[in-house]
Amino acid sequence: MRRPRPPKRSTVISALVVLLLAIVGTIAYVVVKLGVFAPSLSEQIGTIEKADGSWWLGKQFEGLSISMARPASGERVDDLGYGTCERFGSKLDPFTSTRCGYPLLVQVRKRRYDLSLDELPTRLDGTCARTTIRGAPVAVGPGGAILYTGDLAIAALGRPEQVGRALEQVRPVNGGSRFAPPSLGVAALANCVKVAHPFTPLASRVAALRTAPGLPLVWMGQWYAGGRLTGAERSGKTAVLTYTSCGRSSDLGSCLETISLSTEPADLGNIHSTLAGATCRTFTVAGAPGVAWTKNLAGETGAGVYVFTGKAAISLANDITLDVIPISRVEAVARIVRPLPPARRLPRPTYDTRRLVAACAERAPLQ
Repeated sequence: MRRPRPPKRSTVISALVVLLLAIVGTIAYVVVKLGVFAPSLSEQIGTIEKADGSWWLGKQFEGLSISMARPASGERVDDLGYGTCERFGSKLDPFTSTRCGYPLLVQVRKRRYDLSLDELPTRLDGTCARTTIRGAPVAVGPGGAILYTGDLAIAALGRPEQVGRALEQVRPVNGGSRFAPPSLGVAALANCVKVAHPFTPLASRVAALRTAPGLPLVWMGQWYAGGRLTGAERSGKTAVLTYTSCGRSSDLGSCLETISLSTEPADLGNIHSTLAGATCRTFTVAGAPGVAWTKNLAGETGAGVYVFTGKAAISLANDITLDVIPISRVEAVARIVRPLPPARRLPRPTYDTRRLVAACAERAPLQ
C-alpha cells in the first residue's frame, strides 16, 4: 500500500500566505474600527480651539461635556457631540449598522450657495417652520434647528428646549458672539410658517398630547436603538412620539429616526387589511393586547407592531423593505414597549381585537 504523498511545498506556502493575509486583514479592520491611531478627543478639541472660525458651546454645556469633536474638513467647520453617546450595535460587526447618538449635537458648515426650499427640514404635515434667534434667521425641524449667519449654517440637534438654548449661546471659539447677517440668500425661508414658540420643552409637548387628542401613549424608554426621545407632535387626530439618533453621520440639521410611535383612533378596516395573510405574534402590554407582524408584499416585506387600547390603535416599528424582515425583529420591539409614565396601565380596547388578529395567516403567542 502506497503512502499518501505529502502536499507540495508550494501548496503549503500558498496556504500559509493566505492565512497570514487573512490575519493581517482582520487586525487592520479591528485597528481602523477602534480608531487605535486616530487623534485623541483632547487633540481634536485642541485643533478646533486653534482653528480660525470654529464655533462651539464651550467644553461643557449644561453639564454635558464634549465627547466627540471633528475639526474642519471640506465644508465642515466643526462638529461637536455633547454628553455620553448611546451606542447601538458593535463597532466590530461588519454585518450590522452601528451608530452612536449624542444628547446634543452641534454642526457648523460653510455655505456655498443660496438656500433652496428642498434643503429645509419639514414637519409631520410636510411644511417647514422658521423663527429668529438674536436677529439671525433659523429653520426649525422636527429634530433640531439650523441658524444662518455670515456664510455659515449652524445646526443644533437634540431635544427642542436644549436646541433653543444652544443656539442662543453658540459662539465663536475666538472672537465676538454677535451673529452677522447671512451673506448668501435665505429667501427660501419665506415659504415657511413663522412659529412663535418653536422650542417648547418636550415635557410640555407630551402634556399637550395627553389633552388633545387625549389618547393613550406608549414609549420605548428614554433611548431606543441609539436614538433618544426628542419629538412629541400632533397631526390631526394622531399623536406621534419620535426617537432620533444624532451622531457623526447625521446630515446638516437632520438626525436618523430610529422609531416613531403613532396613536390614533382605530381604523379597524385598515388594521384588518394590514394583518390579512401576515405572520403574527400576540402579546399583552400593561393590560392591553397587541400584535407583532410581518408580511410578504409582492417581493417586499412589511412589518410592524400594533397595541390596541381604548378607542385607539398604536402603531410602531412600521417598515417596508426589499430585504426579508424576520419576525424576531418586531418581537424584540414588542417586548420593550410600555406605557408612557406616569401611566402604568393601558385601557382595554373598546373594540373586538380577536376578529382583527384572526386575519393573520399564522399566529402564536409571543414567547
